[in-house]
Amino acid sequence: MSEATAIFLNQEASLEKLVEAIARFLGIVFEKFDLEFGVLYRSYLADPSTGAHIYIDVFSDHGLEDDSDINFTEYKYEIRLASYSVRLSEFELVTMRHDLIWRII
Repeated sequence: MSEATAIFLNQEASLEKLVEAIARFLGIVFEKFDLEFGVLYRSYLADPSTGAHIYIDVFSDHGLEDDSDINFTEYKYEIRLASYSVRLSEFELVTMRHDLIWRII
């Protein structure tokens, strides 16, 4: 079972500066992935009290177009928080992200 929340930001700072600020604020370390659709920064947290595994992804190429009353194209960055009841391998996570992007495009 998983749950995800997306936060969209429109900042003038570079993706790297945004990731540095989030890492400093949360006290975490991000790993950089150069993928077909762009750069993805990911951090992983475990919540021992619930057993949840939480992934934080930060990227700029979210690939979303304006939909209904939400103007996604106005936002430069997406921060996605996803919680899974089991820890997924990096391959599974990257594959899931890749599949999601191709469904959106």
